[in-house]
Amino acid sequence: VGSSSRLVIYLTDTVSSWLGIVSGLKAQGIPFRVTTDINEAIKHTVVLVYPAMNSKRINMETFKKLRDHPKNGGVLIGFNVQAPSMYPTFGFGKTMYSSQRDEVIIRNFTLPETNFIEDLKEAVLKIGNLSAAAISMTTIGYTETAYHPIAVFKDGSAAIVRSLYNKGACYAFGFDLGFLTIMAHANLDPEIQRTYV
Repeated sequence: VGSSSRLVIYLTDTVSSWLGIVSGLKAQGIPFRVTTDINEAIKHTVVLVYPAMNSKRINMETFKKLRDHPKNGGVLIGFNVQAPSMYPTFGFGKTMYSSQRDEVIIRNFTLPETNFIEDLKEAVLKIGNLSAAAISMTTIGYTETAYHPIAVFKDGSAAIVRSLYNKGACYAFGFDLGFLTIMAHANLDPEIQRTYV
């Protein structure tokens, strides 16, 4: 579903929680495509790279195409950005790994990406349960950021960073949204979900 002007999921590992991303996008009514072909992916305006960006899954030529995408006016969304060659593209200098993070806190409410927040309770997103090992995930905190992060972990490292180009942009997420969506949809961790009355 979706044209080249829409979102594409560039899948770097088929043995991952990518179906969580798919089900989340479908639930929101967002049109998208899925591909493992970088040349097909960069024909799209928005390229979401999942589940990770590292040299184990991506070669040098592909990294160059991904770096060029926002410079050419596209939007690049990366999950678990581990490759040092991509740090400047996303606007951070170092990474901090941890399996002891359970919340993402949105700090910047002035951005178009966060102006939906009307209640401060909505600024805190549960991403795991530290008392249940099966429901915790390894996260990446981004540090030495070039811009103010969109969201942070409790330790102050960035959970979501944004880097702007002339007409393009980059976003890096330090947590696995596919895994999180599967946990929420399968009701495996009630703490992830909120009940509204």
